[in-house]
Amino acid sequence: MRIAVISDIHSNLEALDRVLARAAEARVGATYVLGDIVGYGADPDAVVARLAEQPSAVCIAGNHDLAIPFEARAARGRGRRAARARVGRRPGGRIRVERGGRARQLRCGGVRALLLRSYAPADALRRGRRPHRWVRYARRRSGLAGIEREQAVHAQPGQRGTAPRRRPARLHDDRGLGRGFGSGASRPVRDRNGGREDPRRGAPRRAGRSARVRPLMAEPLVVEVVRSGVRESFHLVDVAVIDPAGRLVAWAGDPEQPAAYRSSAKPLQARVSIEAGWRPPDSLAVAIACASHNGEPEHVAAVRAILSQSGLDESALQCPADVPLYLPAVMGIRERAPVFHNCSGKHAAMVAACQAAGWPLDTYRDADHPLQRAVAALIGSVVGDTQATLVDGCGVPTVVAPLQALARGLLTVEGGPEAEAMRAHPFLVGGTDRLDTDLMTAAPDVLIKSGAEGLACLSVAGLGITLKTRDGAARARGPAVLSVLAQLGLVGDDLLPRHREPPVLGGGEEVGVLRAHGTLARA
Repeated sequence: MRIAVISDIHSNLEALDRVLARAAEARVGATYVLGDIVGYGADPDAVVARLAEQPSAVCIAGNHDLAIPFEARAARGRGRRAARARVGRRPGGRIRVERGGRARQLRCGGVRALLLRSYAPADALRRGRRPHRWVRYARRRSGLAGIEREQAVHAQPGQRGTAPRRRPARLHDDRGLGRGFGSGASRPVRDRNGGREDPRRGAPRRAGRSARVRPLMAEPLVVEVVRSGVRESFHLVDVAVIDPAGRLVAWAGDPEQPAAYRSSAKPLQARVSIEAGWRPPDSLAVAIACASHNGEPEHVAAVRAILSQSGLDESALQCPADVPLYLPAVMGIRERAPVFHNCSGKHAAMVAACQAAGWPLDTYRDADHPLQRAVAALIGSVVGDTQATLVDGCGVPTVVAPLQALARGLLTVEGGPEAEAMRAHPFLVGGTDRLDTDLMTAAPDVLIKSGAEGLACLSVAGLGITLKTRDGAARARGPAVLSVLAQLGLVGDDLLPRHREPPVLGGGEEVGVLRAHGTLARA
């Protein structure tokens, strides 16, 4: 008998159809899918439905397949155990993945194989930071393109004929194979240090101490790059949306994914400069202090006005010498200069604050400088405990914190001079063809400040929003931001089409598009 072995489909319907067609031509007797049916791709529903049509398909559930509805079966104990899964139809067009039993042994042509359902340990960063992050999906929507987790129906033990009760399926723990499934793994166990381990959270905890409830992970947003009708690549995006009280109300991917604050911290840094004694001559100066600007003439003039008011010149700026980001503005520039750097407005406000406070000017970028200590204190009070301190691209310190924590930043400046100036002068915040400028111009209620490596922080209608592309790609930021705002009902689906679906060029002509997919999970 011939068998077909498929793995890592990841919602790629086109690839799955090609493989199944090849398998049919080869007249295979059985098809084995070795995990990761969904995740990443844009067609999870269609992929699951296609597998449900294969009568001989046997699936081993992977770590990305937790969004697929399933009925749990007990799989007790540790060690080399596995849960076998067969895809079948449910009434109403839904599917199920039934899991249960030990590892499945295959024999074909004198070759024996053992199919194990197992998970490699999480990567070092996740495992050392929050090893229980991979669990606690039960009782929530997955957020993956509308696929909803079903709850398994179990009868009360020893009470035949009584009405069934609904109980969510137990899920795996990445530190032990075969654990966390069904009623057989529902009781706490002792770890070596005497703490109890809660199978619903998968994290050891001490008796008498309540474990902190963490938000659930969902599928990230996917921004795909389509060229000539073919998906060329894609970017994954994590999102966190909080209410004024700081509670998580919507998310995609990992809302506690750590991210460097980078330029999204500029409104808070501008606030510290003002509190330190800088007296902005007008709201233009405040807006440029919050900006990551293009270096166009209006931006350069605003930076020079701050320096002139404080009796300083461009030599006081310690941001790197650069040329304007906006290419037409580069014409006529003979040499690089710090004033053209996109962070020069922030640096001008910082040196003006140091001048007013009597602090040293030559060391204002140092982490132990009074100004930077004040910045760190304010950011720490807003986002909570920070995970690390880094050196930003312009040379000043920046911090690393979870996305959900960073979402509090712009909520803090709402009603202050920073938010008012950014909304009043959106062009100064970015410039020509920049997302921040165009979005605040088209939707004046929105406050947005983008940062490096695909980060964006927003405040609108009392909600704080932070998102970041996992690979740091800035080109995915616009589609992701507008998709999130549209899903929250804050902007229309047709707002800023050049940012919502940026064109992909070939030979100077549009041959494709960037497009965001995915659904926010809701609390």
